[in-house]
Amino acid sequence: MYDNDIYELTSDLEIDTLLSDLPFDLIRENVKEQINDPLWSNVNYINVILEKRDLLRKQYDNNSDALKSIDNQIYDFFRFIITEINDKFDLGIDVDDFETEEAIEYGEIFYNFFILRYKKNISKFITKFIVKNKKVFVEKFENVEKKKDVTQISLKKQIKNKDDLIILSNLPEVIKFIFYLDIDNLDFIKYCCRDDLYEAIKIKDLIITARLTGNFVREYMTLIKDKYDNILDEILTEVRYKIIKKIID
Repeated sequence: MYDNDIYELTSDLEIDTLLSDLPFDLIRENVKEQINDPLWSNVNYINVILEKRDLLRKQYDNNSDALKSIDNQIYDFFRFIITEINDKFDLGIDVDDFETEEAIEYGEIFYNFFILRYKKNISKFITKFIVKNKKVFVEKFENVEKKKDVTQISLKKQIKNKDDLIILSNLPEVIKFIFYLDIDNLDFIKYCCRDDLYEAIKIKDLIITARLTGNFVREYMTLIKDKYDNILDEILTEVRYKIIKKIID
């Protein structure tokens, strides 16, 4: 966003001037709207803040006072992100527990995981949870009578496995049932993320060390259940496709 050749920074005043070039208030409002409604936009609004910070730190690499001034302003921004996400999803964390560098790191981690990955997290969780707990759902729904419509007839032609057919025939009800289960934080992460996903590793560490004590899954799942009927239809279609094709990655 900014050319190093244009900005030859030599004073604290110029730091403040360059930081003021960032529309902090606008970015805060956009981020707040995203946190309130994660599917409102998939734009990464915090990258420009991090890029600006990197630029300034390079310019003031040997000036500890200037670096502290820069980090304090950036810290305030990421503390705001942590506070908003903590309140929205009931993370149960102590915001004051995160000092400057850690606050910046975890602000980005929470934003990437809880907000930018929202739809992906929900879709992957539902798909893998159904596949890994297939027997439980088969036992619950195997005696549910289904009207023979075009979809049912088509499914019977495609699916030879009886258990898969029961799941797919009752998929909307299965998904609704999942929303009312008490899902543990670690189980949610296990089903929705790869083991090597950095954000997942860091959040699991907060849970294991009791720095994140709330059950965020309840609020996370309730949000899509209450607000996103159209997205649930998309997820249902995606889950059905993955089960049929056995594509569970």
